[in-house]
Amino acid sequence: EITTRLVGSEMCKETAPAVPAEKKPYYIIVGSYSYTERNQAEKFTEKLKTEGYPACLLETNNRLRISIDNFATEQEAIRQRKKYSDLIKREDIWIYKMPN
Repeated sequence: EITTRLVGSEMCKETAPAVPAEKKPYYIIVGSYSYTERNQAEKFTEKLKTEGYPACLLETNNRLRISIDNFATEQEAIRQRKKYSDLIKREDIWIYKMPN
């Protein structure tokens, strides 16, 4: 069984109060770290937030994943993935769907 939870989920919710994070299950992932690299993951998340992105940290069973934004539909996440890829100049970003 895979479990996933938001770390500091209020960070995601404050960016779009009309649509809580749990209603926007498609996350654009820009970084993935092991649990031993938590400090680096938290620093990268904070850096993105200071740059104005609605970043948040997701914990899964085996990884810490950094989301730059999240969306209600997969189609919107796919469209926005390209935009974020260009903005942060990284091609290795992907979409993660939060399990129900």
